[in-house]
Amino acid sequence: MSNKPLFNWLDQRGAGVLLHPTCFPGHQGVGTLDYTAFQFLDFLKKAGMTYWQVCPLGPTGFGDSPYQTFSAFAGNPYLIDLNSLIQAGLLENHDLDPFRFMPGSRVDFGLLYQHKWPALHKSFLNFTIGRKQHKALETKFETFKVAQGSWLDPFALFMALKQKFEGRCWQDWPEPFSTFHSIQEQHLDQEILQLAESQKFFQFLFFEQWTAVKEHANELGIQIIGDIPIYVAFDSADAWANPELFQFDENSTPLAVAGCPP
Repeated sequence: MSNKPLFNWLDQRGAGVLLHPTCFPGHQGVGTLDYTAFQFLDFLKKAGMTYWQVCPLGPTGFGDSPYQTFSAFAGNPYLIDLNSLIQAGLLENHDLDPFRFMPGSRVDFGLLYQHKWPALHKSFLNFTIGRKQHKALETKFETFKVAQGSWLDPFALFMALKQKFEGRCWQDWPEPFSTFHSIQEQHLDQEILQLAESQKFFQFLFFEQWTAVKEHANELGIQIIGDIPIYVAFDSADAWANPELFQFDENSTPLAVAGCPP
């Protein structure tokens, strides 16, 4: 029997840095997956590092904790680089004006919520209006929706309904919306469908940018150590769309609750 370790990297010393992308410097109110992410990876390579550890990248809920997210699969739209959307023709330079007055040394999530979402929704509106000018982007978007549909469809609808019902927990939504599988097409008006489609578009943008960062890390030989919450959040698309996987009573209330301190 070979004495070599199961994984090759176990017999090599390595070092790395723990840094969440929200900590990158920039002028968008929060760190994003822009050029600073690539510069950070270049720095790790020059410093002889081989690892980059990140906290969870999911869409945060109330309190903005990466360990309490609306989905175990989705990415956080706050991390989308808006300058890239300007280059793609989805935004204009003046759309970033509100961010220039935000703190540069810390993240004000209240202000970020007020300004980031309108900018993202404007990018989706411009994409929808100008689909003929964005055929390549549309093709990639349609491919993404098909490939990721198993989690993307319920997540997008969950976020759309959450906006419709003013942020309330899905347990408090009226019938038939309190159960994903009970919703029929006739229950969904055009507003909800458009909100859901916009959420899919934001996920597409996030994963386009994150994939580019990941590919650069691969080229440099930097391995990314990911992280996920130990427990799925109750107020999440995962629990809403898959109640059979959890211990809920007849009122969709958890029979037991567990957690881990941050």
